[in-house]
Amino acid sequence: MNWEELSAISAFVTMIVIAASAIAAVVQLRHMRAGNAISGFIGMMDKWSSPEARRIQNYVFGGEMDRKLADADYRKGLMAPLVDRLAHPEVAYLDFWESIGMLNKLGYFPEDAFMESGGPNCLRAWQKLEPVVAIIRRSRGPQAYDSFEYIASRVIIWDANHPDGVFPRNTPHLPVVDKFKVIAATAIAALIQLRHLRASNQLNTLLTLMRMWQAADLQEHMGYVRGELQQKMRDPNFIAAFGERSLSRNEHRELLVADYWEQIGAFMKYNLMDEESWIDVAGAQVYYAWQSLRPIIKAMRNLRGPSAYENFEFAAVRAKLWLDKHPDGFYPSRTPRMEQLETVAETQAPQ
Repeated sequence: MNWEELSAISAFVTMIVIAASAIAAVVQLRHMRAGNAISGFIGMMDKWSSPEARRIQNYVFGGEMDRKLADADYRKGLMAPLVDRLAHPEVAYLDFWESIGMLNKLGYFPEDAFMESGGPNCLRAWQKLEPVVAIIRRSRGPQAYDSFEYIASRVIIWDANHPDGVFPRNTPHLPVVDKFKVIAATAIAALIQLRHLRASNQLNTLLTLMRMWQAADLQEHMGYVRGELQQKMRDPNFIAAFGERSLSRNEHRELLVADYWEQIGAFMKYNLMDEESWIDVAGAQVYYAWQSLRPIIKAMRNLRGPSAYENFEFAAVRAKLWLDKHPDGFYPSRTPRMEQLETVAETQAPQ
């Protein structure tokens, strides 16, 4: 065998190895993307199927919510800056669908997969909770639960485009690999793979923080900050104690709320979570919490210096900047609002 034949064989083997590497990278990318979608769905299904979630669903659809909404004082509670989720379970259910809409809006899982499995439930929930959203928007404006409205609007559009559902009719084409683009495809696949890895990490962080936020004990602490603590803070001696010594969290539950937002701020500062998606959901809450606890933190800084709860402050500032930039929320401009969609449907209805 001469030198030319050896060179040809070597080049052929090298091309096969590169092609195999590219194909493996593409397959791995598909599995990672599917894994991200599965992780997101599993996390949401865990919340959907938990005993607490079932209790809330029964509250919303079983008639108890409708009876309570007839009470003016109950409706007034929905217009508070931070609604008590323990007293208003329907708001916790709104939070769930708001999370679904936000995750879909940011592309964390395929829209079609959600539409086929959860679309009818989403639309049914929107139709049931629309009066609650309307009451909340009296005080918080049109951006309140706009991600929920977005996903419900997308369901209506999807149903109109697929009146008979979606069932595969044809076998997909076999992939055609251009051997001269194999190396470039490998590099592109690697970059996309890194993006999916980062998205997966941020999604897991976001889901964990949402579970912490919606936990009963933290909601109870936040309720304390909104209510009883505001009365205590009128006493100058109560505020002054924070600047004199370290206080126990068993006796000062407000510090547990500050600790939570401090953790959020640290995650945002080091890009361990997607800042925009979190602020879209909880920006108003972190800013309100900062304003509520600001006198206490100011007193603590007399003892510990300006670093005390600086990450909490960072999160609140980022939230305030985002809210100022998006005073009407962050609803996608290319998707109609629910009222617009219903108006079109009414004009097209046969007379």
